[in-house]
Amino acid sequence: MIGLLTILLKGKDGEAYNVSNPASHTTIAEMAKMVCEKIADGKIKVVFDIPESNTFGYAADTKMKLNSDKLQGLGWKPEGHFLINTAG
Repeated sequence: MIGLLTILLKGKDGEAYNVSNPASHTTIAEMAKMVCEKIADGKIKVVFDIPESNTFGYAADTKMKLNSDKLQGLGWKPEGHFLINTAG
C-alpha cells in the first residue's frame, strides 16, 4: 500500500513502477490462488488448461524478479512478503 501511495505522491506521470520485493518470490499460479482466496473470498477459482502436448513451453514455476529500483529511488523500501501482508 505504501508503494502505491509513494507512486501517487512522488511518481512521474506516464511512468511505470514495479511495487515488488526482490527478496521474495511467488509464481503467477500462487498469486492467482491468493487473489481467489483472499480478495474474492473463494467465490472464484484458478483453472489450469494445459494441453497434453505442452507445445507452448508451460513451466510450473518460473521465477521472475521485478525490479523496484525506480520506486526505491522515490524513497520507498520493500517490507515483508506480499502474501503475508495481505493475509488477514
